[in-house]
Amino acid sequence: VYVGFQVQLDLTGIFMHGKIPTLKISLIQIFRAHLWQKIHESVVMDLCQVLDKELDALEIETVQKETIHPRKSYKMNSSCADILLFAAFKWQISKPSLMSEGKDNVF
Repeated sequence: VYVGFQVQLDLTGIFMHGKIPTLKISLIQIFRAHLWQKIHESVVMDLCQVLDKELDALEIETVQKETIHPRKSYKMNSSCADILLFAAFKWQISKPSLMSEGKDNVF
């Protein structure tokens, strides 16, 4: 049940509905000192490291980490890639499908 208007907490990607002041204050305290952005940057770095280790298996030529804008992790009305992957070979792709569908049409 949603009560009240949707509000985004400052400097986070957390959306709240309604007024629960103690919860809001607690969440702001948890994510003080730009913790939300630091978590985002840490996840991106970890993904880059994992992808770098699996270059051959995934047929990746290079993994490129893009510059992360300070507000990117919580600005919800625009977006850009954090990581670019360049293929060593042409990757086979298929049309989007549901997990329950057994047959993919590969191009």
